[in-house]
Amino acid sequence: MDALNLRIAAKRRLERGSAFAETVFVLPVLVLLLFGLADFSMVFRDYLAASNAARAAVRASSLMAEIPCNSNTRRLAGQNIVDTRLPATLTKTVTIQHAELNNAELCTKGLIGVTIQVNKPLPFLNGFFAGIAFPPVNFTVSAFAMNENGN
Repeated sequence: MDALNLRIAAKRRLERGSAFAETVFVLPVLVLLLFGLADFSMVFRDYLAASNAARAAVRASSLMAEIPCNSNTRRLAGQNIVDTRLPATLTKTVTIQHAELNNAELCTKGLIGVTIQVNKPLPFLNGFFAGIAFPPVNFTVSAFAMNENGN
């Protein structure tokens, strides 16, 4: 019985620091996954906000049937909606296209398209892992609509 107890005690002594060593290897991976998930959720939130802003800008511009297509009023209305619906911290490029560029008949029907290109940095990953530069995420959202007034 003493020999068995001595073997168990010797085995415990050999494994004494293994839990700490395993934690040292696993913890950075878990932290990277946690911060990656947080950054991904913020990118997804901004993607949904950009999509909703593009949809709202298209709808607002398509309802302006009485305003000529070549007027900047439609473009400014769409740009204003996008600017108010997206966070000011995002780097964004907004392109609002009216059909007068391509087809006068489609212009009278109020065809409009909005494209938003967003450059989203990853603050958690870049802040925690200072030695590694994670590139920003770029995404593009587009929306198109016709005049809803039936003209």
